[in-house]
Amino acid sequence: MTATRLLVVSDLHAFVGPDSDKAPSLMSMQRPGGKGHDLLAKCARIVLDHCESVDVVVVTGDLTDRADSAALTEVWKQLNVLADELGAVLVATAGNHDYDSRGVHDVNARGALIDLTPHFPINDESAKLSYFTYDYALNSSDSRTVVTLNSAAQHGYGDEYLHGRVSRSALRRLELQLTQTPPAGDRVLVVHHQPAQLPGIDSDEISTMVDGQELLEILGRSGDWLVIHGHKHRPYMQWAAGGTESPLLMSAAAFSANTGGNEFGAMAPNQFHVVEFASSEERSRAGVSIGGRISTWTYNSFDWIPSSLNEVFPASSGFGWRGSMKVLAAEAKALLEANAGRLDAAALDDQLPMLHFLSFADLKSFRQRLKDLEPQSEVDFETNGRIRQISTDLPTETEAEL
Repeated sequence: MTATRLLVVSDLHAFVGPDSDKAPSLMSMQRPGGKGHDLLAKCARIVLDHCESVDVVVVTGDLTDRADSAALTEVWKQLNVLADELGAVLVATAGNHDYDSRGVHDVNARGALIDLTPHFPINDESAKLSYFTYDYALNSSDSRTVVTLNSAAQHGYGDEYLHGRVSRSALRRLELQLTQTPPAGDRVLVVHHQPAQLPGIDSDEISTMVDGQELLEILGRSGDWLVIHGHKHRPYMQWAAGGTESPLLMSAAAFSANTGGNEFGAMAPNQFHVVEFASSEERSRAGVSIGGRISTWTYNSFDWIPSSLNEVFPASSGFGWRGSMKVLAAEAKALLEANAGRLDAAALDDQLPMLHFLSFADLKSFRQRLKDLEPQSEVDFETNGRIRQISTDLPTETEAEL
């Protein structure tokens, strides 16, 4: 069974209008070949050079800005071009900006989504009908199961625009479907709103999905899931609350939304990600049930470039490991002592394969744990976020006696 590879594109906020620093995003659809089209074309070239193809292009909502129907039609067309170039299935979901949540435009935004060609959120009529009737749709193969959930389905009613929601009827139906037909292969849920709060400077926001925890509990009972969401424009990775089978949550950075120049903007770069699940053999050897690598590119005002070590997701990072960092550091220390105080990348892949599945935040915690042990050890990173080596200055026999 082949492992799954995803291109993750989130929060494009496409609009029809001129490019400017006041624009809602970099994704202007005003003219063919303009900046918005160019951003997607450059993304396609990079992904093709990096990995030749992907299985699924995942779009986590807010394709357009404030229900701009003209921009929606064009950006959906271009996203289908992108998926075709990569030989991928396109799986999207709607965001709050894809609905006319606050009555800004006199348009039927839900109708505009339903009328899109090819079909939204998946180019399959039965999937479209399921999505707009039951608030979710499922795309599956022998190697993967991808569920797209509409957390903005109730927008336009009362104060629903303030948050996401998964309806009780959707929860019951999804649980029944996952129970009757256990999902195959790598499992991914695509949604716009975050099912769980993100920590940090936006801790007062209230847009977290209503009944999101119920959704996560249902997923956890049906296997190992990666949940990919947008909305926050902020890259982040965390495990959901609950037991050891709770899903892993990936908050995707905004592809092109204007995140501003304030403190939040500094935490929310424009990025896209390629998520590649490891093979079952690689996961088994490392003792993880879900996991792989994430490759990330950041827009630098001129082009997409590999992300730096200053980002939450550098150019290369892992996902899927969970365990005791203290125990892992002790294992590394014992290996260092047995290998003359030095472990290069090849030795680490052979003797500590679980390091391949640590997020970059966890790798930095691992580095600190090693520094806390005596003798101190240092983890050296490549510029792409991978470990170059771990080394320590072991005491000589004379120094040890002293």
